[in-house]
Amino acid sequence: MRKDYHGRPYSPEPRPEFVAGTRAGNHLIKLVESDEISFVPSVAADGTVKPSHPGDYTAVVACAVVCGSRKFGLLTMDTPVVAEITEDDKQLLRLIAQLMGSAFAHDLQRTS
Repeated sequence: MRKDYHGRPYSPEPRPEFVAGTRAGNHLIKLVESDEISFVPSVAADGTVKPSHPGDYTAVVACAVVCGSRKFGLLTMDTPVVAEITEDDKQLLRLIAQLMGSAFAHDLQRTS
């Protein structure tokens, strides 16, 4: 599977995986398993989110990418600007994640 990264140009690449047994890993694995979305408007005030590089972002939204029972991963959007992510952004990310899940499932079905 191709892995692309399109983040801020000054930021290093994101973590390649989340590890079960860690606070962040357990939270995000549960998010994918339950097909949920997580919106953290203030990373500083939330104990479940710890940026790989402190100070890189102040808010984040993460959404499971799934189609039916197929789980593909997580789509995230973050910002270094306080209160920049809105409820509309959260819903848009959810829609994009659903479209990605459908496209990935279709591609798997087509190539198998």
